Amino acid sequence: MNLEEAQVFIEANKVAITDENKFGRCVDGRYENIIDCPMIAKPGGDAGDVMAVFGALNILGKSLPNETVLELVLENIGGSSHFNFHSDDHADAAVAGLGCGHLKQAKLDPSAYGLLQEQIDTIFAELPAMLEQGAHQEVLHGDHAEQAVIVVDSESYGAMPLLRSEDKLSEAFIYQKTWHEKQLDKLSQGIQMEFAKTGVVLEEAEVRNALDTAFGKQLGETLKRLASGLPVYVAKISESSEVSISE
Repeated sequence: MNLEEAQVFIEANKVAITDENKFGRCVDGRYENIIDCPMIAKPGGDAGDVMAVFGALNILGKSLPNETVLELVLENIGGSSHFNFHSDDHADAAVAGLGCGHLKQAKLDPSAYGLLQEQIDTIFAELPAMLEQGAHQEVLHGDHAEQAVIVVDSESYGAMPLLRSEDKLSEAFIYQKTWHEKQLDKLSQGIQMEFAKTGVVLEEAEVRNALDTAFGKQLGETLKRLASGLPVYVAKISESSEVSISE
C-alpha cells in the first residue's frame, strides 16, 4: 500500500469516535466494517494493556497481585463489559485469545516482551472468566492480508482496518495512538495510586515512562514478527474529518 493508496484507504474507512464506540480492539486488519466496532485500536485490545502493565511493573522492579493488575485495566476502560480482545477461526477455540498474534507471540516468547511466563499465562487463564463476566471476544476470519501499518493521530476519529471492493480486499494494521495514549495516562495514574495505598511513593513520570517503555517494546516485537517489511504511515484526521497521510 503506497502513500496515495493509504490516503484513499483512510478516507474511506475513517469513523467518528463516539461514546458508543470509544472502546478497545486489536490492531488486527481483519475486523469487518460493522457499525459498532470499537475505535481505540491497540495491540491485543484490552488484554494488551494488561501485558503493558505487567511489563511496566517489571521495569520498575515492583509487583502487584495479578487480580489488582487486571482490576486496574478494568477500571480504566469502564468495567468487564467493555473488555475486548479477539481470536480467529484458525486457532484452538478452547483457548480464548489464542488467535491474537500479539497475545500468542508473547505467550511463545515472554522474555522478548518483557514479561514472565507466569504473567502471560495469568492473562490467558483469566480470559475465560472475563468472558463469563461480560467481556467480548471477537472471532476474526480469514488470513492476514495487511498491506501497511497506519498510526491514527486524531482526537475525533478512528479507522476501520479492512476495505472491500468488487475485485479487491485492502487491509492494514491500525493503531489509534491518540486515544490509547489517554488510556495509558490513566493507567499510569492508577498504578501510582495503587502503590501509594501501601505507602510506596512512585513519581508519576517514572511510572509513565516505564509504561511507555513496556508498551513500546511489546508493540515493536509484534510489528517485527507480524508486520515486517510493511510501510508505516501516520494518518492525521482533523476534527472536520480532513485526512493527512505521511510516512
